[in-house]
Amino acid sequence: MSQEKKKPWWMRIKKEWIPEMIASIFLTLLAISVFLPVSLKSSIWESIKQVFLGIAIVIKWFFTPSTILGLIILVAVIFFIIRRVRYHLIRLATYYHNCPVCDHRLHQRHRKSHQRFFSYVIPVRRYHCNHCGWEGIRVHKQRRHHLKNKKKKLNPKKIDSYK
Repeated sequence: MSQEKKKPWWMRIKKEWIPEMIASIFLTLLAISVFLPVSLKSSIWESIKQVFLGIAIVIKWFFTPSTILGLIILVAVIFFIIRRVRYHLIRLATYYHNCPVCDHRLHQRHRKSHQRFFSYVIPVRRYHCNHCGWEGIRVHKQRRHHLKNKKKKLNPKKIDSYK
């Protein structure tokens, strides 16, 4: 059985601890503002103001109309490239997922968080082979239900039979 890698500290923090961490940060800031001398507090606030003013100057310098137009064009090109790659990957995907190693039937597993995020761009699912132990992701292609989408044709004999 394979050993799992130790997760980084930011992934081990549970979601339920986030409000307590935010409250402790605010309480620490409140304690600093109450117990620090006025001269030290004013120098801290001045340095924070200088940082934000520097960020504002960089934003004004960087975001000219030509750079904004260039960013919009760049984002549009990247968006269309991703759409075309997605289209071709879905078009080439198969409905039947067999193991690439032993050609047995694959079973679907729950996706990991990075696979779920990747699935927003290209629809992938995680599969596992019970026969040889292969595990990986495959491009998912939804089956079309032709019978549900077709409009039912009315039979004129059935309509006339009620007369």
